Amino acid sequence: MEKETRSLQNKIEVRNGDNEDINIVMGYAAVFDEESEVLGFGFTEVIDRNAFSNTNFSEARALFNHDPNYVLGSVKAGTLRLSVDERGLKYEIDMPSSSTINDLVGEPIKRGDINQSSFAFTLRYNSKEPYERWERGKDKDKRTLLDIAEVFDVSPVTYPAYKQTTVSARSYNDFKEQQDKLKTVTDQRQAHVKTLLRSNKNKSYES
Repeated sequence: MEKETRSLQNKIEVRNGDNEDINIVMGYAAVFDEESEVLGFGFTEVIDRNAFSNTNFSEARALFNHDPNYVLGSVKAGTLRLSVDERGLKYEIDMPSSSTINDLVGEPIKRGDINQSSFAFTLRYNSKEPYERWERGKDKDKRTLLDIAEVFDVSPVTYPAYKQTTVSARSYNDFKEQQDKLKTVTDQRQAHVKTLLRSNKNKSYES
């Protein structure tokens, strides 16, 4: 399955853990019911507050910039903790106590240079239940993520990442085609009704 990534600008905090050598980085990788900026294909996105109800987090890692060369923590090792609350998907990372990670990630977060988070995921495409919902808007369309199957990683990021996939592109194109067909049928029906009304009006004049 193809992975997608979404980013969020929010406050990332660093605090001291029980061990003085370990800093804990905390933030939100995703928030509910907040419309994103316009994504690459021309639509916005919202995460439903039940989207993580059946999500698999067991293999999730904390990475820097989604780079597997910079592993900050993992769920299996207990150095990454993920939780879902009223706001969204929250993460806590026990940061490695290396000078490299501190220089690349820890200090820039403390200074506010890095203030965005991102997560990589896939939807439950093989489910019988809907995993997404599309809505047509006046200026832009909206996609709501309903069922996230797995989260692969959460990442403090330097720049936001909105990785589009062929799956989301096909889904959006299918939605637009359905809407165009519906509009065509509606227009044809309206034209037919107008023709009938004109015909009845002319008959009433003739009589």
